[in-house]
Amino acid sequence: MHAPNRRALTWIGITLMGITIAFLAFGERRVPPSESDTETSPMVRPAEAAVTDVRDESPSRTVVVSDPRLAPSSSTSSALTVRLRGLHPDAPFTTPIALFWEGLEVDQWLEHEAVARPSADTATLQLPTWITTTTQQKARLELRDPNYRRIELRRDGGFDPTKELVVDVQVIARILGRVLDVRGAPVPATRVCAFAMLGGQPIDTLLARCNTRDDGSFTLQAPPAVALFLVALPMEPYSMSGKRFTGEDGVSFDRGELRTDLLPASARTTDEIDSGTRIPDLVLPDAARIEGLVRWGNGTPVATARVDALPQDGITLGVDPLVAVQVLPSGAIAPLAFATTGHDGAFVLPGLAGANTTLAVRHVEGTPPIGDRRQTTVVPPQRLELVVGDRLDVCVVHSGEPAPNALLEIEAPIGTIAQVSTPRSGRLLLPVAAQNLRLRASRNALRSPWVEVDTRVQREVVLELGETLCEVRIEFDGSDSVRNSQFTWTRADGRVGSARKVRDDREGAFAVHLEEGHYRFRAAHAAGERNGTFLLPVERTIDVGREPVSLTLPAVFGGRLRIVATDARGLHAAGSCRVFGDDGIERTGRFAVDDRGARRTGTDAEILAGGPNEFEDLLPGGEYRLEFDFGRRGAWQRTVTVEPFEVAEVVVRLP
Repeated sequence: MHAPNRRALTWIGITLMGITIAFLAFGERRVPPSESDTETSPMVRPAEAAVTDVRDESPSRTVVVSDPRLAPSSSTSSALTVRLRGLHPDAPFTTPIALFWEGLEVDQWLEHEAVARPSADTATLQLPTWITTTTQQKARLELRDPNYRRIELRRDGGFDPTKELVVDVQVIARILGRVLDVRGAPVPATRVCAFAMLGGQPIDTLLARCNTRDDGSFTLQAPPAVALFLVALPMEPYSMSGKRFTGEDGVSFDRGELRTDLLPASARTTDEIDSGTRIPDLVLPDAARIEGLVRWGNGTPVATARVDALPQDGITLGVDPLVAVQVLPSGAIAPLAFATTGHDGAFVLPGLAGANTTLAVRHVEGTPPIGDRRQTTVVPPQRLELVVGDRLDVCVVHSGEPAPNALLEIEAPIGTIAQVSTPRSGRLLLPVAAQNLRLRASRNALRSPWVEVDTRVQREVVLELGETLCEVRIEFDGSDSVRNSQFTWTRADGRVGSARKVRDDREGAFAVHLEEGHYRFRAAHAAGERNGTFLLPVERTIDVGREPVSLTLPAVFGGRLRIVATDARGLHAAGSCRVFGDDGIERTGRFAVDDRGARRTGTDAEILAGGPNEFEDLLPGGEYRLEFDFGRRGAWQRTVTVEPFEVAEVVVRLP
């Protein structure tokens, strides 16, 4: 009995020894930069360093780790010089800068890491010895210092070692505090947001935000020496199977919805560059409940309707497209909240007791209500019912059979309201509040005539697809396939139309259907894949008759331009920017900013306050000269290289 057991133990020992040797020989596989990073928007490239995120999706990889400590002498490798621009005299950059580089050599992935601590404003990082012999190179630069905002730069193909890499840095200060409810309990997943102030009042410019930890504590990084208005917004924690999720430094994630049992709280402070400015606890009051039902005119409940609560007569401060608050004249903070009705049409919203609040029904069962949105004014706490009109039964048919996937165009007296597709049944229950509508349906080359509907007396309408249009097929020449494009056309008589088209590699040419006539036809970029979002516009003149028309267009791609102009407080400054190509031709156009989902566009060359400015037009690849004018703050010139499929970001720090 003993001998077999000893043999078994011997084999077990040999096996464990082999596993140990294999582990020590190969080491822990380090996830390469392209796989380990969790950020999803690295396609922004500073003017001095192109940065893209091209992820390797090969099924398997053999990695050879290149340890910079074992690298040959500098005579066999080059170095990358990094210069930090925007350092604050009272905040030295003390943390080493890290460089991660990888490349493919035959069937092996080689990896290189290097770190260097800046001396003054410059750091020199050693590059791999195999930089000239490998393909599919990717590089990532990481800058993490407690006095500055975290920066990660990426570049497909690596950074150019022959040029100094200039990185704009932004100094920050820390605000420390806790968020509690009125009973003294910590409130995790609370968003603490810092807004700018002007003339002693907060303005809708979000400078920084963070979430609280499970114990209610938070650390907020914000521009130093700036008067800040802080708002703590209680959010629903993000959880799955009863487990809450936390991120870096223990912060508790939220799911993007305000809690209905608590109200926001506010504070004013000015932070400094030091070990941290501690503020008194932020205490969240209990909310007054606004409860109600949303129903149709016949009394049946409306499920999945969105109901918004909009306080009145206050200063609106936005956090994202769905979360905002209002600072009322009394100084109280009221939430701009929304709720989605259940199957019984019921909803619950948080409200500030005694504050006039407008309730508005924004969406009904996934479709915008056609006509005026139902709204009413209430004073929390309140219980009420909202009636949103009725539904119109629309049926689209062809040759007597239901027509699925038809596009339904709807017009009301105030203009075009919506375009929706019919389901497989060809029938659609359309929520309506307007009395008079015009409806038309189309599917491929078939279209129905316009039908006038009086919703006071009609509950059903049938649209017959009978008119036949001419097909225009569009294809693009080039090595890169175009999978999404926006087509617009203008007929000689002034009629205009447009269509956004999306396809995959299994489908044929794009197709639109037009009436007979002479057209100016244009293809341009559209939302979707990169090969469509960076497509430069091209126009052609075509004649459309009864026979199909084939149109082949060149696929030429450009890049985008983003301007980040901020003052010492971190506020986005207004000014102007003229754009000139290296051929001397001026390409100045309009800039736009994203205001919580609503896009604001300026006049030609105008740089808008309130956010990073996106140049609305695509630019062909090449060198561009930018001429900035910020009035009393001064004028600057910058040169930027725009690459196809990339966003060139130019940072301007104003005094």
